[in-house]
Amino acid sequence: MLRIAQILEGDAGDKPLALTVALQALSENPREEWAREYAERLAGETGNWSMLVDAYEAVLPTLQGQDALPLLATVARAYEKELANPEAAIARN
Repeated sequence: MLRIAQILEGDAGDKPLALTVALQALSENPREEWAREYAERLAGETGNWSMLVDAYEAVLPTLQGQDALPLLATVARAYEKELANPEAAIARN
């Protein structure tokens, strides 16, 4: 899926669709580091933070302990800084 996301982003110039592919990869394997890093970068470039937060919140129940921390931190940061929802950020921290 990484290669598909790269082609969509680079050759096709479709960053939103590349983000969708990265988030799909993450939903299939929430511990997939490339998918998380790729999705976060593309969310920043496209401004599609709500899509990222929704996908992360969907996979969080499948993670435990240390595995959930990177996603929780990103969700809290996105709520606070990108989505201007400090109450949701506090709830996620």
